[in-house]
Amino acid sequence: MQLPCHIEDRSALLQFKESFIINKSASPVSNSYPKVASWTLGHDCCSWDGITCDEITGHVIGVDLSNSYLHGSINSSSSIFRLIHLQELNLAFNDFNYSQIPSTVGNLSKLTYLNLSDSLFFGEVPSEISMLSKLSVLDLSYNFDSSYAKLLEFKEPSVDKVLQNLTHLEYLHLAYVNIYSSIPNTIANLSSLKSLYLSDCGLYGEFPKAILQLPNLQFLQVPHNPSLVGHLPESQWGNRLKSLWVTNTSFSGHLPTSIGNLHSLEVFDISYCEFVGAIPSSLGNLTQLVELNLRVNSLTLETPSSLANLTHLTYLSLYGINIAAGGLSWLDNLTKLNYLCLQKTDLHGNISSSFSKLTQLAYLDLATNQFTGEIPSFLANLTQLAFLDVADNQLTGQLPSWIMNLSQLIYLRLGSNKLQGSIPISSISGLKKLVYLSLRSNKFQGPLPIPASSILLYSVSNNSLTGEIPDAICKLTSLKALDLSNNILSGKIPPCMGNLSNSLFILNLDSNNLSGGIPQIWTNGSKLKIINLGQNKLHGRIPLPLANCMMLESLDLGNNQLDDTFPLWLGALPRLKRLILRSNNLHGVVGRCKSDSKFPSLRSIDISSNNLTGELPSQCFLSWNAMKADELDHLTNMEVDPGVDIARFMFNDRAVFPDHYDYLMVMADKGGIKMNYEKVIEFFTANDQRISFYTSIDLSCNKFQGDIPEIIGNLKGLHFLNLSNNILSGSIPSSIGSIANIRKLDLSQNMLSGQIPHQLAKLTFLETFNVSYNHLTGPVPKGYQFDLLEKNSFDGNPGLCGKPLPKKCENLDSSLFHQGEDSDSLFQFEWKMFPAGCGFGLVIGILMGHLVFTKKRDFFLKTFGLNRSIRQRHARRASRARRN
Repeated sequence: MQLPCHIEDRSALLQFKESFIINKSASPVSNSYPKVASWTLGHDCCSWDGITCDEITGHVIGVDLSNSYLHGSINSSSSIFRLIHLQELNLAFNDFNYSQIPSTVGNLSKLTYLNLSDSLFFGEVPSEISMLSKLSVLDLSYNFDSSYAKLLEFKEPSVDKVLQNLTHLEYLHLAYVNIYSSIPNTIANLSSLKSLYLSDCGLYGEFPKAILQLPNLQFLQVPHNPSLVGHLPESQWGNRLKSLWVTNTSFSGHLPTSIGNLHSLEVFDISYCEFVGAIPSSLGNLTQLVELNLRVNSLTLETPSSLANLTHLTYLSLYGINIAAGGLSWLDNLTKLNYLCLQKTDLHGNISSSFSKLTQLAYLDLATNQFTGEIPSFLANLTQLAFLDVADNQLTGQLPSWIMNLSQLIYLRLGSNKLQGSIPISSISGLKKLVYLSLRSNKFQGPLPIPASSILLYSVSNNSLTGEIPDAICKLTSLKALDLSNNILSGKIPPCMGNLSNSLFILNLDSNNLSGGIPQIWTNGSKLKIINLGQNKLHGRIPLPLANCMMLESLDLGNNQLDDTFPLWLGALPRLKRLILRSNNLHGVVGRCKSDSKFPSLRSIDISSNNLTGELPSQCFLSWNAMKADELDHLTNMEVDPGVDIARFMFNDRAVFPDHYDYLMVMADKGGIKMNYEKVIEFFTANDQRISFYTSIDLSCNKFQGDIPEIIGNLKGLHFLNLSNNILSGSIPSSIGSIANIRKLDLSQNMLSGQIPHQLAKLTFLETFNVSYNHLTGPVPKGYQFDLLEKNSFDGNPGLCGKPLPKKCENLDSSLFHQGEDSDSLFQFEWKMFPAGCGFGLVIGILMGHLVFTKKRDFFLKTFGLNRSIRQRHARRASRARRN
């Protein structure tokens, strides 16, 4: 018979209840409910939700308040720590408001189970946990905030010292806890250990092989520790291992044949590691495998037929593995698959009919191969498909109308193929669950289709769609990103698009035939981060309501017919990084950047090819603080978080939906009368290439006059400075020599005089330098970069002498202009020269009796991708709940 709980235990529990409020947002997973609602004074506490009592003594021995909507702070005086008979304490999935783990947890000396995961605990892990010598389960994982910043850390004592006394541990889960050390050898002595989960802990050094030989180990998961190195053993594996997950680490070497001896293995994930060589055929012995992920290694699959034995597989990713030679007939046996990724596997020919037997597939990724032919009709039988990606192939024909039969689709990506014809409007609108649609870079024609109202992300860029943008698009009130660029759309921008301002993050209507004025649709509370209306036929003034877009990071209105003064009021936007207004009819002076319009985040500005006058905006140069950082890594990504609930798009605890969009900015060629910036918005999935952009100023092809101010040298983060084709006079400021990372400097076609400062020879990263058609005199500076320049960089300056010019300097000590040391560039950049013009027939004035006609030249700047391994993020709570 169960004894009633002790009065002191009941009192302690009630006090604990009263110290919190119930807030549903504290536990947003589906199985949450307020367990403490049943805790009332008139009832036996042993009958309360989440409470377990000892049948003999009546003492409370278990408290499980996980997923209980608890919100508030907890400290060492909390009454919960008076329950000294506790054996199990579970406070996971609550919100403890950045509290530290109380040191009085050490009072609970009988604890065998402690779970404080995913509850917003903060600070150092207390040393008192080492006093809990009976613990078999310790879970402190997933304590991070909304930006995925880790909140818990081991300092003093180190994780090694804490674990020394915990010799009975069976489950050690410290995912997303900052450890910042090598894996302690103490773990290799935990003979009872069954599960080790150390994801994203900042681990480094050599992984102890002895851990893989622990006799009871079943789950080994150490992903997202890129500095952790290791090798898989040739023999002596622990024979009970069920899950081996080392993704995004520096594990390397060959896959040993002995991997085939792990007959209990169900999950094998070595993605984003550094393994090399052939995948051993013994892998086919792992007949219990449910999940196999080999993506992004340097592996080859020479005997793909061995995979035919893995009939229990539900998850298979061979991303980047060369399997073309082996064909796909082995897929016929894998009928339980619900996730299949064969991206970048060098497949070619028609899409194999073997896929038609995989009727359980919910995720199919065949992108970036060499598939040809039409989209096969047998895919219509895969009625469970939620994700379909066949982008970046060579598929032809039309988009089939049967696509609407895939009624479960939420993600459809068919971009970068050779599909043509009209897009079946009714089929697209019939996909009622679709949230992501990319048909970009095909040959589609006809009117713009409008998807169902469920859509979040929609791209049909780089096609030949015609007609006006229909008002029906304004009904997509959940839309996060809209890219209709590079089509032949005409008419006006629908004023009703203001309805989208509070949901839309990205709007790209670039390179169409849109006309009329820019509508006054930008409302308070706008979430827009990127607006691109460039290369259309828009006219009128720049609308003042753009000042309401306080989240805006990139604004491109270039290559239109706007007639206005420079919109200095945009400087009040706190996040604006990129401003493109080139090739319009801006006129007048730029003005002074005042205290309320300083462009605090600006990193790239292009107002070239306008009719701006007056002096250069030196007051603005002083205020552009984001351009003053001189780190080499100041090349930055414009990455836009779309605000999508990633928890909705999970397979096997992995997000398969993009959690960011990178904005690709390409500084392209000047040709004819305009400078064409190619801007592409693409919805990149995790681990794809991210794009960086240059910190740049382009004020060329205007009518600026006066001196170049010395303070230009304060902008030490500049990579690109173009002041060409103006009426600038005076000397070149020596302070430019302090912009150490500048790659391109164009001061051509002005009225500059004096000598080229010898300080410029220090610019060892300089790839392009042009001072042609000025009135410069004296020797060209000597230095590594200057020695490589073509002589046309100095054309039209008859007073210049020295290498690379044919005119020698006489009676000058040119050693004063020699830079003695060369510096190797950390990066390499490719520059190409193009003939160019500014459209207003700039003529350099008469000076010293010489009439110099303009000879226009500019350069193509090609952006580059910085590859980096991008951590796949887990849905913060939903995926964690599934594991529990």
